[in-house]
Amino acid sequence: MTDTQRFLFIHVMKTAGATFRQHLRHTFDPAERYPNPELETVPAVEFNLLVDYVSGLPAERRQAIRSYAGHFPYLLAARLPQPVRTYTILRDPVDRVLSYLKQRRGELGASSLDEVYDDEFTRQTLLDNHQVKVFSLTEDDRPESIMDIVRLDDDRLQAACANLDRIDVVGVTERYPEFCAQIERQFGWTLGPVPDRRVAEPVDVSDSLRARIAVDNTLDLELHRYATSLVDARDRSIPATRGS
Repeated sequence: MTDTQRFLFIHVMKTAGATFRQHLRHTFDPAERYPNPELETVPAVEFNLLVDYVSGLPAERRQAIRSYAGHFPYLLAARLPQPVRTYTILRDPVDRVLSYLKQRRGELGASSLDEVYDDEFTRQTLLDNHQVKVFSLTEDDRPESIMDIVRLDDDRLQAACANLDRIDVVGVTERYPEFCAQIERQFGWTLGPVPDRRVAEPVDVSDSLRARIAVDNTLDLELHRYATSLVDARDRSIPATRGS
């Protein structure tokens, strides 16, 4: 790793990204990291989400930053003034959604996971085919954040797959150690042990809720399959099979 390289971690929510981001604190000095809560001028919920905020940082600040991380769409990579090496983790969408529901149920004091999932705004902004949205938003969408509500279809899925092809390191949560090993090989980092940042305790989940989430996330299921095949292909140096 040279001191001229810059990196962007596209942190999809509930994919073990919070655990991985602890490595960034050991790899980069505070001034080299975005976000740096001591320097940001907006609340955390905004500096981790708003595309215009991070792409509009002052030139002097941008010059010092070597590591960007946040809940941003893939298109941010093209917005940043200096080239960045990109990396991300995807997760089985049913497990990802359930992880979010478990956390939110505790925060809201809801009686069940179904009660949290019944909120249409939550599903449209953060749950239904969310991973396809993260990797398929374009400038034509006039994006504010990954919470924007857009129509998601097969064309979006194909665009998301094509963008995954362009990312330097793609991992899946189910094979997290392999992702860390690939980061070390590709970027020259040394990743030591860090605490697991999982915040949701195990709970019983009905088969009906799992089936409902799967139906609502058919595009994300295809994208996750493609991401897994991409991980395999890069390990074996063979072409991946794109979902449709």
